Amino acid sequence: MAFYKTPGPEGPQGPEGVRGPAGPQGPIGGQGPPGADGGVDYSLLTPEKGLVVSLKDAGIGSDLKTVVTLEITDPNGLPIHPDDLIGIRFMLTSIEVDVTTGQTSYNNYFMRAQEGASYTFNWETIEPVMESWENPDRDSDGTWEEVGTGTYQYTFGMAVPADYDRSATHVLAIYAEKDPVGDGRHGESISNIVYAFVPDGGPVTNTRLISDTETCNKCHDPLEAHGGVRQEYVLCLVCHNPDSGDPETGNSVDMKVMIHKIHRGAELHEVEEGGSYYIVGHGQSVHDYSSVHFPTDIRSCEVCHTGPDGDNYKTQPSRDACG
Repeated sequence: MAFYKTPGPEGPQGPEGVRGPAGPQGPIGGQGPPGADGGVDYSLLTPEKGLVVSLKDAGIGSDLKTVVTLEITDPNGLPIHPDDLIGIRFMLTSIEVDVTTGQTSYNNYFMRAQEGASYTFNWETIEPVMESWENPDRDSDGTWEEVGTGTYQYTFGMAVPADYDRSATHVLAIYAEKDPVGDGRHGESISNIVYAFVPDGGPVTNTRLISDTETCNKCHDPLEAHGGVRQEYVLCLVCHNPDSGDPETGNSVDMKVMIHKIHRGAELHEVEEGGSYYIVGHGQSVHDYSSVHFPTDIRSCEVCHTGPDGDNYKTQPSRDACG
């Protein structure tokens, strides 16, 4: 038989004992499973002044539209969305080679009608000599797709002709700006990109690089035009090609014609005979080059002809340039 003893009342708690010394540290445990990637919320960060646009890839798709992949950041690598730029523009040309003379020229795929308008020069209102002139255009109404943090794919809005030469050297020129200054139309931070490629994947064999930006900057420092957003030599070439002109004056603005006339403006026959040499630009602004003197002998072609194709004035002279 079992007997159960009834417990008595609980007594008072005794004093706390003295803590003993700490024991030795145990072995380090194994690595636990990785936690979720919290990432970085870039929307909470503000890009600094400055602009870095890097080309990742470019080509012409089966739909005849050019596709460009770009990384757009501030100087510290903080991503910038294309919508936060003042603007970014794209131009595409091919380099044509005259089979008879071997002379090269830029051929812009996209053209627009530039309407002539009246302008003021020497306090006189002057009417344009031409109603319009078909000049090179740039692409900016295409579509953007984000393909990575700070990386975007731009697809041109305009397509190249169906019979375009896939084996020809093509030149893609890009100019972008941010951080408004002045009236806000132009930016303090500028980025220019020039990229040569052959659509069928072949090597680039034809170029037209008579001079280079470094040479231009020896005098102009920096070379800049149209609000300062275009600062690379080739960005001038892809627009100022043989088909381009000024409807107000009827003057050619083909680079090889215009640049030689500008640099010897004071010695041009029409100027020596009492006339002027000028070109009407954006907003009907008049750019008068009638007093320009080249800082050395105008026959010193090698001063400016410093590019890989700089010797063409000896091997492929043209009346347009030398005349």
